[in-house]
Amino acid sequence: MWELIVVLVMYVYLRAEGSFRMNIAVGVTLPHEARSDPEVTALLDRYRRQVLGLCLVMLAVQIVVGWLPVSDGVDFLLSALWVDLLVLLSYLAYIRCNRALRALKARRGWEPTGEQAAGATVDLTAAAQLAEPARRLSALGFLVPLAVSAGPTVWELAAGRQDRALLMLIGPGLVLLAGLLNRLTFVRRSDLVDDNPDRTMALTRMRRRYRQGRFLALYWYLALAWVGLEVMRYHILAGVAAILLFSLVAFLVAVATQVRLYRLQARLTADSGQGYYADRDADWKWGTFYYNPNDRSRLVNSRTGGGAAFNLARPLGKAALGLAVAVLIGLPLAGVWMAVEERAPVELELTDGILAARQGGSAYVVASEDMDAVQLVEEFPTDLLRLDGVESERVCRGNYHSQAMGGSLILCLDPRTPPWLLVTTKQGERYLLGGPEVTGEIAQRLGMEAPGETVPAGR
Repeated sequence: MWELIVVLVMYVYLRAEGSFRMNIAVGVTLPHEARSDPEVTALLDRYRRQVLGLCLVMLAVQIVVGWLPVSDGVDFLLSALWVDLLVLLSYLAYIRCNRALRALKARRGWEPTGEQAAGATVDLTAAAQLAEPARRLSALGFLVPLAVSAGPTVWELAAGRQDRALLMLIGPGLVLLAGLLNRLTFVRRSDLVDDNPDRTMALTRMRRRYRQGRFLALYWYLALAWVGLEVMRYHILAGVAAILLFSLVAFLVAVATQVRLYRLQARLTADSGQGYYADRDADWKWGTFYYNPNDRSRLVNSRTGGGAAFNLARPLGKAALGLAVAVLIGLPLAGVWMAVEERAPVELELTDGILAARQGGSAYVVASEDMDAVQLVEEFPTDLLRLDGVESERVCRGNYHSQAMGGSLILCLDPRTPPWLLVTTKQGERYLLGGPEVTGEIAQRLGMEAPGETVPAGR
């Protein structure tokens, strides 16, 4: 499912770049007459076909890879390589068309004249002065979803689970982070297209309105999805259904908003470019990366759509580019690490009243004074649902759910080597732990003689 969403987002974005908005197509600014030029039309048609073919092929590849019988780590590695390849091939198609259009633009004499190029800076400054005061979401639009995201924390505190309440503060933290991102990435500069100030103002207002709408949707998605995670602890199906619903709605809203913004920008600039028009192609490398040492701005509006771009001539821009490259390289490396870690053996030991299960870099520790009951389990639950962690033929580790075993479970065991210990704590947490060849011995030390026997706390 996720690969379909990734491909769809990439296709919508890249295809939209192949249409004229604000006198720009595939990152190249062209005069109005170019829109009906046969060579321009042919290049854009070929680009759109390449994008469609690439997305269909990459979707088919991922579907085939998804059916391979591999472990979680290997699956993550293959998926990360697939994402990197999709991004690389997509932008290679974009850059190829961008360069072809730039070459055609030079041959046709569509480059800006010296007077027009010099006037662009002046007009951009004037446009910035024309811009309305920077508008952001009202405090209420941010505080209400922030309060909703804090609901699970309040619930856990009321139940006396301070450790869990501390963990659930991650939800409000994510909403706060989104709010900070909103403030840091707000661009005040107007969208100059030509010498029509009304058009400049209309485009600026529209972009800001849609941008704030997207952030409002993001606040609510983070808040409601976090509540859904808390619901999963008490009703797994309701929680999963809520998260899937919120994710689907958020995705559809994001795509629909971006498509509508593209269309409105195209409509507002349908007749522009017949006289003077702003041409800043020299500042946009390959039509995508903004690099202008003469601009002190750290962020500028993206060429089209409603996003923002870093100025790569500034330290913050270089850092952001480095981080993006590091993520693309780090994803496959994380897959390699996962593949190696999931092959580590499961270890179980009981030392000085401390029961500890370890696998790879993870450890689960339960003190004897915190135990309410311990039971030896011979039959592995067949209705396990993994919520997070690792699941393979040799290890199950992380948070799971089993209706047959009464709900939420924390697992760290090798599913091939029964028996396992089911530990229930006084706080209500339950662990299913096991280690090859030692579980039975530890069970005897706890006083259990047969599978299914329960040892009460204190024995």
